[in-house]
Amino acid sequence: MKIMKSLRTFEWRALPFLMKGLIRSGFLALLRRQREDCWLERWLPLIQARTKDSEVLEIGCGDGRDTAIIHRAGLKVKAIDISSAMVKRARVRTPSAIFFVQDLRDPFPIDKTSVVISSLSLHYFSWDETLGIIRRIRAVLQPGGVLLCRLNSTKDVNFGARGHAKIDNDFYLVHGTPIAPLQEAISAGRDLVFDYTPQLYLNLRRQFRQHVVGIFIVPPTLSELINRLSKRGTEQGQELHIKQRMALQDLAYADEHDYHVVNDDFEKTLQTLKCIHTSERCRMSRIIGLQERCQMCRRSQ
Repeated sequence: MKIMKSLRTFEWRALPFLMKGLIRSGFLALLRRQREDCWLERWLPLIQARTKDSEVLEIGCGDGRDTAIIHRAGLKVKAIDISSAMVKRARVRTPSAIFFVQDLRDPFPIDKTSVVISSLSLHYFSWDETLGIIRRIRAVLQPGGVLLCRLNSTKDVNFGARGHAKIDNDFYLVHGTPIAPLQEAISAGRDLVFDYTPQLYLNLRRQFRQHVVGIFIVPPTLSELINRLSKRGTEQGQELHIKQRMALQDLAYADEHDYHVVNDDFEKTLQTLKCIHTSERCRMSRIIGLQERCQMCRRSQ
């Protein structure tokens, strides 16, 4: 039942399976819907007044939600993010904006600007590194320029650390999955299913390559993909159009996966996923203790 629920939820999306050994606890589906956040719109008059003919520098653009708002206001923007997957999604939202894949601690791709925007991206570093980033922001700001930024606070009930686990001094786990529990799941032979984003999948692939199985699930046709997205009813108007464009863009990651499954019939697709899962369970490298037993048998001969 959990498998069926996950399949109906994820539809055509890719499901990265974190696997090792035999099934012991079934599937864990982690679902999260990103809510709309229009924090920047109230500041647009100030940004427009200060920017004039210069470009806005956006630090940590993510999938480009704020970039699109800035661009729709008639402003030029240069945006940076460390995630190539997120930058690809941002380019789908705003093709005419200029994006760079880079670390915030690297030199900015702009000499001078009147406005720097950073939404929830400056609180991931040590204090010394944070001070260094702020100094470089100040260096590129022209006289009278402004820095608009948001930072997570332990007292912020919406975006802060309140109620979240403390993972280090002044660091709290608000979103995402820490590596340690994943390593524990691998050691225990548990199978996990995660809500899909390109960045999540690529990160899992990079850090747990031998334990990750990628299954890219697609509808039979592109028109059916658009139809299914429309029928969900979770987005309307412009947001639906953006969602459709981003869904099509995600297809570029299909060749990064191990399996390609066409979801034209739910029961058949479910059976295919079960077969893939069974096959992966039987893979030699995933059977806990097999290598040790084989070595013991060789020594006993």
